[in-house]
Amino acid sequence: MSVRGMDEKEKSESGRHTPSEEEKRRFINLLVESFVECVRFGDSILRFLELKYGLKKNDILSRPEYFITGLKDLMGGGAAVIERLMIENLYRKVGLECEWGEKTFREYIEEAFEEYIRREENKR
Repeated sequence: MSVRGMDEKEKSESGRHTPSEEEKRRFINLLVESFVECVRFGDSILRFLELKYGLKKNDILSRPEYFITGLKDLMGGGAAVIERLMIENLYRKVGLECEWGEKTFREYIEEAFEEYIRREENKR
């Protein structure tokens, strides 16, 4: 149970002190920092995929299955989290709302690409 959800009796029985606002703030900063560091190693992942699978950045659109296979090989179960974050970020960049369903990674990429092209054409 979260600290916020505990009553005073539960707090004292757990043996833990109630975190101060400063402690919460520092932890949130650490949490955010951890996430940012996770995202920063994207170039290293792409380099690994290029060396091991011959997959270049430009190939991700045409060969997304190879990208995901390589990502799973490197990251194991963590690949699903990165895949999801990548799709959410891509959709946000092209102005789509990401609705999770039964689509494959390829289908999400293709949908985002189609929307991107449509918006580019409308700019002309």
